[in-house]
Amino acid sequence: MVRNFLLLFVLAISSQVCLAATTLKQIEVDGAPTSIVLPENTSTPDGMTVAKDGKIYLSMLNLQVPAQPAVWTVDADNQLQKLIDLPKHPETDGVFPLGIAQGKDGNLYVADNQTFGANNAHQSRLLRVVMKDDKAVRVETVATGLIAANAVEAHGKRIYVTETCLINDAKPHVSGLYKFELDELSADNPVQLEPDGADPRLVAKFTTEADDWRSDIGANGLAISPQGVLYVCNFGEASILTAPLKEDGFLAEPLKVLVKGDGIGSTDGMKYVPAIKKLVVADFFSNAIHLVSPRTGRVKTVAQNPNSDGAGGKLDKPSEPCVRGTTLYASNIDLPYDGNEPDKPDSLTVIQLKITE
Repeated sequence: MVRNFLLLFVLAISSQVCLAATTLKQIEVDGAPTSIVLPENTSTPDGMTVAKDGKIYLSMLNLQVPAQPAVWTVDADNQLQKLIDLPKHPETDGVFPLGIAQGKDGNLYVADNQTFGANNAHQSRLLRVVMKDDKAVRVETVATGLIAANAVEAHGKRIYVTETCLINDAKPHVSGLYKFELDELSADNPVQLEPDGADPRLVAKFTTEADDWRSDIGANGLAISPQGVLYVCNFGEASILTAPLKEDGFLAEPLKVLVKGDGIGSTDGMKYVPAIKKLVVADFFSNAIHLVSPRTGRVKTVAQNPNSDGAGGKLDKPSEPCVRGTTLYASNIDLPYDGNEPDKPDSLTVIQLKITE
């Protein structure tokens, strides 16, 4: 028994050493990508997170179908099931779910970006899907006053949300990032953010400059490593910014550029993958998925194709990645930007990864 335990211990340590040494060159695509075709009554998939129960939780905007926007799950067999419909904003009569993350409390936190309803009047929200025994009990509004809530990330006792537009009509475009303490988020008394970057919960703000439509899209994807290093996407500049966090959740130093361009056309959704110690980034503009070294900023493109309908494993304007085990998933949001026209099927692209010697 002792001998077996020691053997398992050595194998575990060896595995961790191998993972720590994984380079971009060692990470390869294993076979051709495939597609998960979404049900006909759904469309416009976006935010994803792998929860503690092993399921992927997926935000579904349903912009091209009459169904209510909702959160869905993707189980271990890649089967989809609707978890819960999301409530419309009482004043705008719309809800537009983007980023999603599971908090330390086990609940799901979802960004409702009201600009998808052409509303820039600080009415975007942070929603909480209260979970019990892996079931959704109810949905609550816990923060309001955002213009364009986008990515959501959980870290410790906090929830972070990117604000793709921090100040309306600012030139150059200004966006930012907020943090919320879990114990301040209450359905009975939702946080009301002060506008134009005046709220003390603002962690960072930055500008975006580009020569085309990308100039109006700033802070987007968001990831935080287990060590507390923050990474945030500046979509329009095709860059990733980074800084370590202090114990109070604010930046320990100013944001610096990890990577800008280098084969990336836009930085949309993003995840940090602890097992390989890499960032994975969705590139809407270039119709691609990239891996990025958080240490060097080096980029490796693992999937890219010309604009498509999303069938047969093809990417179709991806907006969000996530990794479960050795499987990379990309949600094909297929929005009508940059000359693109939404089309069926709506899909997730599935890419198998492998580590080579």
